Amino acid sequence: MTHVVIVDPMTGGVTEKTPEPTQVAPNVNPPNSVSYRRRGEWQKGPWSSGNSIANVESNGEGNATKIELRVWDRLSHNLKATIDLATMESEAGPYVTADGKYLLLPGSPGVNTSWRVFSITNPREIGRALLDSNPEDICIVGSQLFYLSSISSTAKIATIVLRSVDLDSGRQRWEHALGQRQTGTVPRLPQ
Repeated sequence: MTHVVIVDPMTGGVTEKTPEPTQVAPNVNPPNSVSYRRRGEWQKGPWSSGNSIANVESNGEGNATKIELRVWDRLSHNLKATIDLATMESEAGPYVTADGKYLLLPGSPGVNTSWRVFSITNPREIGRALLDSNPEDICIVGSQLFYLSSISSTAKIATIVLRSVDLDSGRQRWEHALGQRQTGTVPRLPQ
């Protein structure tokens, strides 16, 4: 069981809760579910957020594979929306925020990739954002998207940077270096 601690970035207030297990909605087709990243891990299948249950599903085969976001009402299990997410262009795969409220879909691979941002609670595309490759710990508060990015300082050291992106314009607002971490292989301990 996962325990969640939520910190309000505006007030500093702390809320703790234990989320309920995901309820599976009718017509969810797990064999067609698409893998997505959430909380630093690859997952597959439906997830819940508030009064919604969502799943990313694929249709078709090979280069013609299209994916769609399907969202159901958690209580009635009525389908709220089906959103076409286009064809899979990137190897990165979809990303679901830790709170399950947002799905991000990367565009074509590159240094700065344009990501489409979708709301699960109000199923629709809410913006696009230019993010560095391999963003980590994506979080959305209001119209601001926050994420961590690693910038290689040397072959063995990376600088961790917190970045803020405005979803209305899709552009970065600010960045703040948080520190450094060791990358690459860890040296062997003496035997």
